[in-house]
Amino acid sequence: MLFRVNLLFSVWLAILSPAPADATETFDAVLERMQFTENQHFRYQETRHLALLTQPWIATGDMFITADGMVMAQQSPASILTKITKDKLEYFDTENDIQRTIPLKQAFAVPGMAPFLQMLYPGEQHSRLEENYQTSFSLEKNRWKLVMGPRQIDKNKIRAMTLSGSQGNGPDFLKLEYTDGDQTEWQLSLLAQGQDVADRLKRILDSIKETNAFED
Repeated sequence: MLFRVNLLFSVWLAILSPAPADATETFDAVLERMQFTENQHFRYQETRHLALLTQPWIATGDMFITADGMVMAQQSPASILTKITKDKLEYFDTENDIQRTIPLKQAFAVPGMAPFLQMLYPGEQHSRLEENYQTSFSLEKNRWKLVMGPRQIDKNKIRAMTLSGSQGNGPDFLKLEYTDGDQTEWQLSLLAQGQDVADRLKRILDSIKETNAFED
């Protein structure tokens, strides 16, 4: 549960290249626009609605998208870094000196996040999206919306995923709904693109590597 919720990246998430949307564009066109084209840095606010909590849980931080994968650098309410690459997920809780590594059986197949991540990075997994998920795309009041739901819903997995954004721009909103009733929403703001993003991310990752007090 901890990894699943922290990764709603969201996501990570949100790297559509600016391109005009119209009511006739297809799911394939949306997939093409979502594929990674350059490094991007987002500020995010994550709001979790959990069955066990009476009030929403809110976190803020930075999201980085690169050719290698996604990095979530949560700043509040605690400093937590999550790094996702094709083959593994790495979790760093710097305040509690905890590090975890989870191998991924398939490319970017993070539980609860696989369809979103696989939309960002091209590969043979794209062909599985239409096989495994029902999709709908709409444009209303200058905002586009993409909704995906699994054709067969499994326990403890996604019931629905919604991405939306203003016309001509990438997504600024991600919502993930789970079969257990929990859901997570992400508000995204693009801060920077290009090489400067890679340089800033490298400094963050280097600071993690320099910390040698982690314990499994």
